[in-house]
Amino acid sequence: MFFDDDDDLVGTQQGLLSSTPVTSSEDPRGSSSVVMELVYAAENERNCPTILPYPTDIIHRASLAIVHHTHVADALEEEEQREAKDNVQGISLLPFRPAGIMRADIQRLKFFVGELLRTRLAKIEKLCTTIAHEGAVDDALDGAISFTPPSGSDAAGLRSALSSNELMLAEQLAALQKQCVYQGGLHLIPEPLQHLTPHPPHGEGIEMLPQPNTSSYVFVLALVDLGVVTIAADVEQEIRSGEIFLIPYKVVAPFVVEGRARLV
Repeated sequence: MFFDDDDDLVGTQQGLLSSTPVTSSEDPRGSSSVVMELVYAAENERNCPTILPYPTDIIHRASLAIVHHTHVADALEEEEQREAKDNVQGISLLPFRPAGIMRADIQRLKFFVGELLRTRLAKIEKLCTTIAHEGAVDDALDGAISFTPPSGSDAAGLRSALSSNELMLAEQLAALQKQCVYQGGLHLIPEPLQHLTPHPPHGEGIEMLPQPNTSSYVFVLALVDLGVVTIAADVEQEIRSGEIFLIPYKVVAPFVVEGRARLV
């Protein structure tokens, strides 16, 4: 549901499924590498106080790996069935067969893709009102400028971190939330106050929107030398590759997004 470029993915799947069967030893997409990237992406997302940019490349390669492994597993099962028919001893009683191992690898990929997306969906559900408000502000300005939170706010353009399907979900969740609150009693108060988003001069301002707390402390592992990092106005710290620090997320946010550090 939350994969981008669905048409391209379907086309790629059809191409893979119609290709010549490959052996179990062939793994052009490096599933182990994809799994580790999924693990790190899921760990980053789980420990991050805000929503990280949608990992399009990782999700796409994981989807291709799932399709490829499914094709290989199907081919191996067909081969095993043919061998069983030709073998007078029947089907092997060994607990592990190549097709079963391949199926386990598929489940491993699916699990970490699901873990990553579930974490993102939980954050979207909490921040859907803020995300929808960003869109309303951009629409009101005809896209002249992007949403810019006021000074002191932890929101930092959440919409830019979401995929098109996630944006659609956030809009729908915000609309449902507004409808439920309105029917639950909001319609009984004066009309100028019947809003869940900033509505000056009668309604509240930006402070009524849920905001990610990017000032919260996180454990971060430096993957490369980050040099001297400014932690506060008069506090600097040199961070070298392999070091782990407990530090406010907003200090290391650019390094995490760029892949130069990851959250642990």
